[in-house]
Amino acid sequence: MLERDKNMASINFNNLKNTNYSQKSYTYTDLFLDFTQEPFESVIGNRYISGSGKDMKVAYDLNAIKNSIVNLFNTLPGERILLPDYGCDLRQFIFETVTDSNARFIGRTISKSIEKWEPRVKIVNINIDGYEDRNEYEITLILEVPFLKKGEKLNLKGLLNRQGFTV
Repeated sequence: MLERDKNMASINFNNLKNTNYSQKSYTYTDLFLDFTQEPFESVIGNRYISGSGKDMKVAYDLNAIKNSIVNLFNTLPGERILLPDYGCDLRQFIFETVTDSNARFIGRTISKSIEKWEPRVKIVNINIDGYEDRNEYEITLILEVPFLKKGEKLNLKGLLNRQGFTV
C-alpha cells in the first residue's frame, strides 16, 4: 500500500459534485482554468453548508459557456493532449498587420471553432473591428443558447491583442 506524500498539494473539486447551490438548478458548469479559488459552498440534502476551506472557482450556465469560449479562443491546437485538435489559434493574428482581410479570417476561424467545439450555442452574429493604431481587434459575438431560457442570448465582447483574447 502506498503512503500519500504529506507535502503534496491537493485540489478539491466538490463544486462539480453538486450544482444545486442556493436551491437553484444549473444546466451548465465549467471550471476556470486559471485555478482561482473561492470559498467552499454546497447544498447537501436540504442543508446549505459553507466551509472555511477553498474550492475551485466554477461558472454556471451563461457564464460557463462564456468561460468555455474564452478558453477555446486562448487555446492553441495541440495544447490539450487528449484533444489535440481543440483550440482556435487566434494568437497567429497578434503580430500580423491589422487588416479587413485578417478580420474576416478571424471571423471565419471563430465561426468554425465554435461550431466544432461549442455545441451548446448557435451563432447569431460575429463582428470583428480592427484598430491598427492599437494593433488589436475588438470581437463581438451574439450567441443563442437553445437549451437555456427561450430566446436567451449571450453577448460576448472582448479584445484580441498581445495578451491573447480577453473579455
